[in-house]
Amino acid sequence: MPRAAPSGAGKSTLASLLTGVTTPQRGTVTLGGVTVGRVRTGTLPLLALIPQQAYVFTGTLRENLTYLQPAATDG
Repeated sequence: MPRAAPSGAGKSTLASLLTGVTTPQRGTVTLGGVTVGRVRTGTLPLLALIPQQAYVFTGTLRENLTYLQPAATDG
């Protein structure tokens, strides 16, 4: 089994750049020759970024789980 890269190797930074959460200080990040910010929704597999730090906001568990989708159903 391959070993994980050590802490501080840039894994989270790379993930942030690829998902467009962070913009590079220099240069551009491209996927398939297209700048990350211009990649059309639906042309790539769905990506999720799960940060190492957990963020919990004041409120109920449901409010925390639906923070970005307040209209989400219980289903």
